[in-house]
Amino acid sequence: MLRTFLVDGPATTSKSTLTGDIVTHLQEQGMDVVPGDAGSHYRKVTELARRAMGATGLALPPAEALSDTVYKVLAGGVAYEPDYPWGDLESAGITAWVSTVADLPHMKADASGWYRKTADGALQRGADALVINGRAPRAVLQAERWFTDNDQPLTMELFAECALDVAAQRVLTKKGLPHTPENIIAQIARLDKRRTDDAQHKQFPCLPPERAIEFPMRSVVSPDLGRVANSAIVASHGLSAEWGQPVPIVFDTGTMFDTGPLSPEAMKLAATTLVDASIAYSDVLARVM
Repeated sequence: MLRTFLVDGPATTSKSTLTGDIVTHLQEQGMDVVPGDAGSHYRKVTELARRAMGATGLALPPAEALSDTVYKVLAGGVAYEPDYPWGDLESAGITAWVSTVADLPHMKADASGWYRKTADGALQRGADALVINGRAPRAVLQAERWFTDNDQPLTMELFAECALDVAAQRVLTKKGLPHTPENIIAQIARLDKRRTDDAQHKQFPCLPPERAIEFPMRSVVSPDLGRVANSAIVASHGLSAEWGQPVPIVFDTGTMFDTGPLSPEAMKLAATTLVDASIAYSDVLARVM
């Protein structure tokens, strides 16, 4: 049975870190894992478009010219070549363009195909787990009828969150820049624009799942990793399913995962414990259905 894990959320919420933690954890359990990162694919297309247009600054080109260039880039197929010398896909230039590129009709059509292609590849390979990090991955796969066509359940969906000020400081730390008020304010403005753009996409906007629950629960967040991993998991997801008692929350409704108050160690422990719990829950469902 293929286990499907989705990681969604706005820009700079530690989605890639969460995804990497999940992939590594599953691999350490001996699972064959197919990972997919939609953001990386968007950035590769954006980088190729910038190269083709000779762009060196942050300003966007005329919309028609950008659309034509992205169409040619996608037709060329280089964006799917893993060994291409990509360079810095997190550069300021790519970051300034990527939301606009992602909203182009050609890119949207390609993105939907990318999700389906990645998910189909996991099934064809007979993999144990599929882990996709992207924007609205559930909505895209539902639109592609992937779940229904293949009779595949969703094991777990995380929607990552992080307050703008915390996210801005993490970006500055990663870039080795001082945490001056001016730098923080400028970074917050850039992040806020990216998140607003992503949330306002006409198709597949980046929005929280409708029935998502919150994790970690505010009342149990503490430096004590055991409390984060145990109290919050039980309180949020009702793992009493393993003990034959009622289950108030279903994993596939989506989980709001606030990475802001968590250290990298606590984030990893919490995410991987959620993974284990979701697998246990899906096993319970398989036995009773």
